Amino acid sequence: MSLCTLMVDTLVTDDGGLRVAFVHRPSSFDEPAITSLATYYVDLLERGVSAPDSPFPRRL
Repeated sequence: MSLCTLMVDTLVTDDGGLRVAFVHRPSSFDEPAITSLATYYVDLLERGVSAPDSPFPRRL
């Protein structure tokens, strides 16, 4: 599995921001697993932006 994250400048698109893609074999990761990982990743990004000095949360 690969996680590709790209910062898009407003010169490229009207809204700018991040573009994220999980590249994986469907035989290895089903949709619920990818959804769970994506949700966790978004949570990490939001926490990092809102509270950059807070400890990194652990995933069990």
